[in-house]
Amino acid sequence: MKALPPVSKDEVVELLGMTDLLCCRSFSGKQGYRCQYFIKGIDITILTEGKSTMGTHIDIPGGSVADLQKAICTRYQTTEDTWLAFFLQLILDHGGKFTRIDLAGDDIGGSHFTMADLYRYEEKGQIITKFRRSSRRTDKKSRQEVGAQLTYGNRSGMVFVRIYEKSEEENNNQGKSEYPYPPHTVRWEFELKKQRANSIAKLLVQMNGSVPAIAQSLLKYYFRIVRRDNKNTTRCTVLPKWKKFIKDAKDMPLTAEVKEFNMDHQLRYVRSALPTLAAVVQLLGDDFGYVEELLKEYREKASPELLEYIRTHQSTADRQRVKEFLKFRP
Repeated sequence: MKALPPVSKDEVVELLGMTDLLCCRSFSGKQGYRCQYFIKGIDITILTEGKSTMGTHIDIPGGSVADLQKAICTRYQTTEDTWLAFFLQLILDHGGKFTRIDLAGDDIGGSHFTMADLYRYEEKGQIITKFRRSSRRTDKKSRQEVGAQLTYGNRSGMVFVRIYEKSEEENNNQGKSEYPYPPHTVRWEFELKKQRANSIAKLLVQMNGSVPAIAQSLLKYYFRIVRRDNKNTTRCTVLPKWKKFIKDAKDMPLTAEVKEFNMDHQLRYVRSALPTLAAVVQLLGDDFGYVEELLKEYREKASPELLEYIRTHQSTADRQRVKEFLKFRP
């Protein structure tokens, strides 16, 4: 079946309910698209004329959500309570997909956990997550009060989480926020991409666009803060404060949309590259020590999906299968 042509810039503007605003073309394209448009007075950008498989891309930053809400409510006669679910369903009905959705939950005033609390729990191994990678960034002079944040996951993966003090961000943005957050408010911010973004969009539709409910459910799915009273972390007692923090969370089917990882495809790629690699090693004077160190450094560049597959396939049979796949065949 022939693919439908991508929607035009004018169709996007009409869909967003912003036909009364001026849409201007930028001097250059972006992200592989030849044309970039921006809606004047709002930071929404529209990218068109990319490759045939790229469609039309719309970028709606967080600072533009209030303007989008107003436009959708006016254009489609929706309410402030239902506009988000309506808008997401509108995009889905037009065959659209979501490349990224950002959601956040706020612990107002740090009433459950301050950043100092979270740093302490992280240091003691009390924050249990589904992520393999975590990091912390602080100011050299003040470990917890200036520029402090915790991050989990891989920025290029399907889910990346950033936890930080909201007032610190407001200070860095010179007070541009419309809502003045109380001191010590901690924001738990999720960046959801690819399949995970589309799953969350559908769940938001099902839950009438309730961002707080989805954010709490994400916290429940990805995190636990426990008392380390058992060697097996799955049996550790969950802190009452954490239970209280996520008391409205629901269980969500967040794993169904993840496609099975195709390791055979990866191995075929490696096998096809082995002749070139062998020639390059010869060029390096058969310096296998250098090659070994190089491979160790590049391992961190592997995709989260590949690293997860390797972590869960460490048996002798798994390794023998890979060796059999890659062995030399005249």
